[in-house]
Amino acid sequence: MAPTLHSLTLDSLLDSFRQAAAALPDDRPGSNKRYSMADAACSALAPFFMQDPSFLAFQRRMQDAEARSNCQSLFAIERIPTDNSIRSLLDGCPTDAFDALFPACLDTLADHGALDPFRRLDNRLLIALDGIEFSQSYKIHCDHCSTRHVGQAKTPQYFHSMVCPAVVADGHNRVIPLMPEFVKPQQDPAAQDTALTGQRQKQDCERNAAKRWIPKHLSNLAPYRPVLLGDDLYCCHPICQLVLDHGADFLFVCKPDSHKCLHDFLHPALYRSSGWLPVRNAHHQLESHRYRWMAAVPVRDGADAVTGTWIEFTVRRQAPDGQGWQQIYHNTFFTSLAVTADNVGDIARAGRARWKIENETFNCLSRQGYHLKHNFGHGADGLANLLAVLNLLAFAFHSVLDSLHGLWRQLRDLLGTRRDFFENLRVAARLFVFPDWTALLETLLKKRPPPALARGPTRV
Repeated sequence: MAPTLHSLTLDSLLDSFRQAAAALPDDRPGSNKRYSMADAACSALAPFFMQDPSFLAFQRRMQDAEARSNCQSLFAIERIPTDNSIRSLLDGCPTDAFDALFPACLDTLADHGALDPFRRLDNRLLIALDGIEFSQSYKIHCDHCSTRHVGQAKTPQYFHSMVCPAVVADGHNRVIPLMPEFVKPQQDPAAQDTALTGQRQKQDCERNAAKRWIPKHLSNLAPYRPVLLGDDLYCCHPICQLVLDHGADFLFVCKPDSHKCLHDFLHPALYRSSGWLPVRNAHHQLESHRYRWMAAVPVRDGADAVTGTWIEFTVRRQAPDGQGWQQIYHNTFFTSLAVTADNVGDIARAGRARWKIENETFNCLSRQGYHLKHNFGHGADGLANLLAVLNLLAFAFHSVLDSLHGLWRQLRDLLGTRRDFFENLRVAARLFVFPDWTALLETLLKKRPPPALARGPTRV
């Protein structure tokens, strides 16, 4: 009998992770390899997936008391490594080892039609780019840290950061994170003497990380015909040209202060305008939207500059006293998309959806249980970055489960909030050993005693 959709989806996600983890390089000499690389990586993923920083500690105690644990039955971990062993084994592993799992999540959603609600602008996906910092410290640092000097004393502060793309959609309250690109010191090509390599590293930046992400990943996302969104930082000739060279389109914010040449080229007499259009928002409030645009505008000076269409989007809302209007939103965009009177509103709203990477992605990662900015282990050779990847991957897996997993979705709907959902998951997994995910979710969903385990844990 073929497995049901929910068990196939959840177990296949975790199995795909374990296969990628098993391929991690293992440079340990000799035969003293008590913990496998797959067990170490799965043990690092499990607390993020369960949103329980103490998950491994509880499972170790359960293993000692009952000779079985949910680490075995739910995550297929043969031996639970100590926290220090996990950090030691994973420090130095390549952060891109799990990159392929992010587009695999998109493929899974697309295969079951769950990606359709995200499609906009003639069946395309909107991918927002933005940066986020984590693991800030004034003392702990490594070669992958960026540095800045704070205060009058110019105290060095060390931190990690990354460009963290995500699939977003206007009018949709979920996002799907994609593989990140880390901002970290880069080797200066002028450095010839390897003995001076550490002294000749150049500070990196968010824009340069985006320039690396685009050629590395955009071609793999080509079937989804991506449109890249981004704030004013990304609206520059090199990034726009890179996006076009890789067969995608861009829709970036462009502010007058930082794009003087572009805005000097504009002429109100050449604008096309929709006029003020009445709109009812999601809260049934009356708004008035206006779109103005101008085509064939260069992003910078020079004959070789990328040209596109400038769009201005203004939103007014009726004043509380019913007299007059109040402007509540105004922004300008630069895009490679063909803009017409029929689609300018859709394009402008898609550009505005860029903010969802702040609200639904970074806010969720920082404040909704993933604790991305917490220091789970810094390491000396990129451990902090690898743990950030696993945190993002747990978020991506949850996005798939929220859309496809029958029991997972039912329990989410029953409990209402993400916080309550994972709190119930944590408590149950701390108290009982479950033979599989179906037993765990059905126990919570149907509020019945957990099934008795007559033998060791197995997987469906």
